[in-house]
This record gives sequence, C-alpha cells and structure tokens, in this order.
Amino acid sequence: FDGCTFNQESTDYNMWCYSGNVTYTGCTVNCNGKFVNVYNEGNDGGTPWEIKAEGCTFNSTKVNKAAFNVKETCGAKMLKYNVVISNCTANENFPAATEFDETNTLWVIDPLVQVDDRNPSATESGITVTLDGNKVYPVAKPAVAKIGDIEYETLAEAVTAAEAGNTVEILVADTYKIPDLPKHI
Repeated sequence: FDGCTFNQESTDYNMWCYSGNVTYTGCTVNCNGKFVNVYNEGNDGGTPWEIKAEGCTFNSTKVNKAAFNVKETCGAKMLKYNVVISNCTANENFPAATEFDETNTLWVIDPLVQVDDRNPSATESGITVTLDGNKVYPVAKPAVAKIGDIEYETLAEAVTAAEAGNTVEILVADTYKIPDLPKHI
C-alpha cells in the first residue's frame, strides 16, 4: 500500500495480515487503536512473512491500543513473522512500551507494536520486531556467566564449555544449581 489513507471507525481491526508479505509506505492511518491483526493458523515453518510500515503516520482516537497486534502462537504452533517499522510516527493515544514480564502474554514493545498470545516459557520466537533498524523482539536474555570474552545465557552452558584451567565468571547475582561438572574440571 503506497500513500494510502485508512479511516477506521469501528473498534475491530481495520485489516488482517493473514498470509504473505505486506508493506505500508507513506500511509496515513486514522484508527480506533487496532489497525492490523498479524495472525494466521499455519505459517509454522519455512520463511517468515514480512510486515513493513515505512514513513507512515498513525493517529488513534482510542487510548492504549497498539496499531499492530502480532500473534506469536496459534495453539501449539509458533507463527513466523518479521515486523519492520521505520520512520513512522504515532500520536499520544497509543500505549507506552512496557517492561518484559515473563508471565504476561501481551507485551507492548512500542506504541505501534504489541506481541500477543506469547508463550512465556518458549526459549525462542518465530516473531522478530525491528524498529528503526534496531531489533527489539525477541529480547536477548542477558548473559549469566562468561569465560574470557565469551558470554553464556546459563551457568550450565558455561560449565560445559569450560576447559581445564578456565575461569567461569558469574555475571548475575542469583542462586544457581551447580550443574554436573565434566571430568576435566
């Protein structure tokens, strides 16, 4: 969609991106908060579909509803989408970004994008969100240990990688169960 104006008056989504790639370039979106629902029931393999918004203006009459609602799962299926937002503006009615909470299934990443139906226990995501060139979702887990300059997400990974004479430095204060040590340590 190039240079289009979308006027939405209902409280439901204006569009559904159900399959394939969609690009919005230089569009003006006048909505009731929820502009696009990015969702499907079958893209759980293969190449992720790409949803792009470039140089668009988003105006909402409804408070605290993100323009792009991206579903991460459909039942047990992990959906695959790359959402790329660049040089877009949003009025003050869109929600503020929220902190990552491993128990919540709705995460507002940016006033324009929220990830819904998250699987909080998943170790990976089929969804990526890039805002103005910065990958913001999924959020990389902080390293908890390192050997030299190499960082590890878990103490077990660091211990497994350790060789005789290495020092495993713990980076995050926490209580850890010491993993089984390899014979060479």
